[in-house]
Amino acid sequence: MLLFNRSIKYLFVALTGLIVLAGCTFSPVYDAGGANNYAIGFGKPASVVEQTIVQELTFKLGRATTPAYMVNLSTSTATRSIYGVGSQFVRTEYEATVRTSFTLIDTLTDEQVTSGQRFASAIYQSSTQNVANNAALSDAYQRAAKDVAGQIELLIVAALKENKP
Repeated sequence: MLLFNRSIKYLFVALTGLIVLAGCTFSPVYDAGGANNYAIGFGKPASVVEQTIVQELTFKLGRATTPAYMVNLSTSTATRSIYGVGSQFVRTEYEATVRTSFTLIDTLTDEQVTSGQRFASAIYQSSTQNVANNAALSDAYQRAAKDVAGQIELLIVAALKENKP
């Protein structure tokens, strides 16, 4: 009799769980169906850093095969020494800056919807190891490029929301 009561309890819990899950729907956070609402195309990237920006924007905004809007980017990078850190190991901190100008163009009218310039910086350290220095510099540029892409994404979405009839 005790075994029968446990079985009923487990069956009840399982059925309750199935009923609760039946009301849930699963979909990706960045569903492709919602991402192409803006119908945006991107110009060909001129550098690895610019490619990172385009990839981030494509992931968030989507890429249309027949775009209603075209985003053109112009990106520059720079580094500067911040200060040296004294220790038994010689290392220096640098700031890697990514600066991007963008224009959003309506492809039907060839009119500029918006444009702007954004920049972001990332800090990295270098030492006497050239391979590690190059990897740190590349990583800093990637981090800064993702930051810039987030800023540009917000400006594009705001401009498109204002531009809709």
